[in-house]
This record gives sequence, C-alpha cells and structure tokens, in this order.
Amino acid sequence: MKEKLILLIVIAFTIIDSAQSQFGTLIFQSDFEADCSVIPVGSDADIIGKDQTLPDRNDWIADLDNHPNIGNFKIAYAGGNVTQRYAKIIPEPGNPNNHVLQFWLDYPNEKEIKGRVQANFYGNQGLKEIRQSVRVFLPSDFNTLRTYPSKISWLTIAEFWNNNTWDKVPNAFRITLGIGKYVTGEDDLHFILKAENYTDKTIKYTKIWSRENNVVKVPVEQWFTFDYYLKEGNESHGRFFMTIQPDGGRKEVVFDVTAFTHNTFDTNPDGFSEINPLKLYTSADIIQYMKNNGKTLQIYWDNYRLWKDKQPDLSSSSYDESIKQYVPEQIRNFPNPFTGETLIEFNLNKPEKYRLSISDMHGRSIRILEGVNNVSNSEKFFWDGCDLLRKSVANGIYLCGLQTNNLLLAHRIVKL
Repeated sequence: MKEKLILLIVIAFTIIDSAQSQFGTLIFQSDFEADCSVIPVGSDADIIGKDQTLPDRNDWIADLDNHPNIGNFKIAYAGGNVTQRYAKIIPEPGNPNNHVLQFWLDYPNEKEIKGRVQANFYGNQGLKEIRQSVRVFLPSDFNTLRTYPSKISWLTIAEFWNNNTWDKVPNAFRITLGIGKYVTGEDDLHFILKAENYTDKTIKYTKIWSRENNVVKVPVEQWFTFDYYLKEGNESHGRFFMTIQPDGGRKEVVFDVTAFTHNTFDTNPDGFSEINPLKLYTSADIIQYMKNNGKTLQIYWDNYRLWKDKQPDLSSSSYDESIKQYVPEQIRNFPNPFTGETLIEFNLNKPEKYRLSISDMHGRSIRILEGVNNVSNSEKFFWDGCDLLRKSVANGIYLCGLQTNNLLLAHRIVKL
C-alpha cells in the first residue's frame, strides 16, 4: 500500500511538472494600449505606462523593468535623430481603435553604415528557457525588397545573446533571426536563422549552424503572429522552435532546430543574458535601396507576450504538418571523449556536396573533408587526433562542423 502511495505521488508531481512546462510563467504582456507611451531617454528611448486592457503583468516599469529575471529594458538606436529613425506607439493604420508599436528606419543612423531600432532586454538573469509571441505587420513597402538585386542575408528582426560581446564576457554567442532573400534577382522573402560563436582572441564571429526555409514565405500586408521558443542547451538539448500564423490562417512551423544555443566551448552556460525580441537592423545598402524607390523600412508590433519556462504546443492539430521542415540528424562521434581515434558519423536527407571540418577553440582549421553525400548510407570519417600535417593536436575541446549549401551543423569533440 505504501509503495502504491509513493508511486501515485511521483505520478502526480510528474503531471504537475509537465503542466508547468506547458504553461510556464508569464513575465510580461502588452498590447500597447491605454497609458503606454514611448519617451526619449538620452539618445535612446523607453516605454512607460500600464496597459489597462490587460489584467496583470502589464506595467512596463513595475512588471518588466523590476522583474527578477529581466535586467533592464529600453529602445536603442545607436545614433541618429527622429528624422532618421524612431519608435512610437500609434493608432494602427486603418484601425484607429487599436494601438501598435511602430519601428521606422529611413537612414543608416549608426555611423552611416547600418541602421538600427531595437528593444533591449539586457542584464537578464536565469533565462534558460523562454517563449515569446507577438503580432507583426510588414507594410507594402517591404515588397520592394523582392527586387533587391543581391541576396539579402542581413535584415534582423530578433536576436538572442548567451553572453554578449560588448561587455567582453568570455564565450559570447548569438542567435540571429532575420528576413532574407535566398537568390540574386527578384524572389520572395523568407526567414533566415543562424547561430554564431564569438572568439575573443580572433575577435570574430564563427557560424555554428544556420537554417533556411524556402517553403514558408514572409507575409507582407497581412498581420501574422510570430511565436518562438528558445531553450539553452548543447547539440542534443538546445532548441529553437518558431511558428507563424497569419490572422485567420493556419499555424506554420518555420524552424525546429535542435543544436547548440550557447557557445560551443562554454562548459557552464548561464542563460540568455541579453535579448532583442523586437528589432529592425540592416545595412546602409538596403536602406538606400528602399529610399531610391521612394519607400521606407518599418514594422508594426502588437500583442506582445513573454514567458519563462513555457514550452511550445506541438499537437499535430495546431499547425500544418505538410510544411514542417525536415532537420537532418545531428553529427555524432564515438567515443567522445576519445584518446586514440574517434568515428565521426552523419547523414543528410538528399545527395549534395558537403564539407566536414574540425577546428580548435580559436577557429584554426585542423582537418577538412569534402565529398558528396550518399543518401542510403551514413557518411563516416575516422579522426586520429592529428592535424593536416599529421601532427597530434593538443588535448582539449574541438569543433566539428558540417556545411552544405543550406545547412550548417556543429558538434563538440573532446580529446583526452
């Protein structure tokens, strides 16, 4: 009888933990309505007030700035003036009873080489698992980017830092979400995603993994809800999951990535210390191209929600399974750690050229293998712990990277 009671208690706590993971803890919410306003603070800005249309967690100062997990909030510009960039809370165009947050960018306000309007949540503590939901509207001007003559790889709309670079914190790392164009010439806009280590000694970013999705198009001239889930972890436990849902439409999975969400050499990651959940950041060339066509970059945001420890809804009825992106298996090696040699193995979901590289923690190349994947079999490569000159490398942590035309994966290998 006692054993059955213990079992029931264990089951009950398991159910409670599962429910808490599903619903999480709401940190903050705002629909940018009554009493909320953007105010200048030095060369940047802040949002103050309380959204009276929501029941709780709705005060920009008391609930967001003073939250124990959030360091501080502000709207950052990094230069310029109100004729070049701004953030404002305005009546929604065509629907004046609703208010939205507008990001407007018409000039490369940062040293005339790039433009920036972004929300900063900086100095956060203990944010290891976060979920965000926000409605987004891209005006018709965004369609002009479809004819931009080159590929677009830099138009950032959100960014997440696990240790930042500007405070010279060791093992800096970032995940960047943007709007891009995959080809030269006219094409549709799609979402792009990448993760990068920052190496202190070389003072440069190294791409760890990246994803594209050429099925889901970026909605323009239509409100859509953008929802993401981000969990800190290594190549087996880190996760980025993102969906979009146009108003009145079906939810679509854009990215579902299991990979490093912290620096690959960080043995003690401590959460997402800085996040830019709302961002408009791009090059002077793209801003000038819009101006040459009589257009301006701007984004409207509404119905913002931020949770801690809230997992995504993965029920099959919540999104269109037909567009869920296939994610290749992770690179793996055995044994790991190793002393003599180790077997590196991977497979892709279609025949294509690949490049497998091993580098040290400073980004120096150790070994490179190039080939074409055979879909029916796993690709295998024995590494004997030697470099290109057949000299044994020092014991330590090494990064194994797999790159194809539209995929970049990373795996950590330890030599003893």
